[in-house]
Amino acid sequence: MAGKLPSDAGPKEEGDPDRLRKPSAKTLVADGTAERPFMRGIMVHSLMGRGMSFEGAYRVAGAVRERIRTRPVVTRDELRALVTELAGPLAEPRANRLAAATSR
Repeated sequence: MAGKLPSDAGPKEEGDPDRLRKPSAKTLVADGTAERPFMRGIMVHSLMGRGMSFEGAYRVAGAVRERIRTRPVVTRDELRALVTELAGPLAEPRANRLAAATSR
């Protein structure tokens, strides 16, 4: 039976960040007091603006989406850390990369 929890899992508490969610439910991105749905396309656009190729940005954004898909809310800082983990220095703003390259 796909999508069913094991009977011994039991329901998770409302505030539990590890509680399971329906795959169709949107993960929200918390930024201060505002929350907006995570959108892979917005992340792809942002990463491309930082100099990443479309293919690389799409791959990273897809991997981020897979990692956060069962979470009800994720912070911008958590997203930033995930992108850095998955994409490395390519995810840094172009100005930071140029400054680092010229300081060597």
